[in-house]
Amino acid sequence: MGSNFLSGKLVYGELGLKPHELANGTPDNFGSLTFEKLPDLDADELFIIIPEGQTEEQVRKLLEDIPLWKTLPAVKNDRVHYVSSGHWINSAYMANLAVLKDVSEALLP
Repeated sequence: MGSNFLSGKLVYGELGLKPHELANGTPDNFGSLTFEKLPDLDADELFIIIPEGQTEEQVRKLLEDIPLWKTLPAVKNDRVHYVSSGHWINSAYMANLAVLKDVSEALLP
């Protein structure tokens, strides 16, 4: 998710988190990655947006079946956070509160 995309404005603009260079380098500003770019994803934390109609378990299984996935620093350090597309792909007030809750639960002790 890039810094100009819905919850990206909140996470990067208001909260001051720094987007990974791959997040802002996509034409849709949503952070779609190819397998070729996956090894470059050296972020400390990853927020994975679960697509509507899929479960966290389905998304986890899909990613865990990709050998390169297991080599990412965030995966190795158990710093992958699965979040709902319902509020991460939304800019309404209540959605922003839900994003703030997700981020604080993921990053604060």
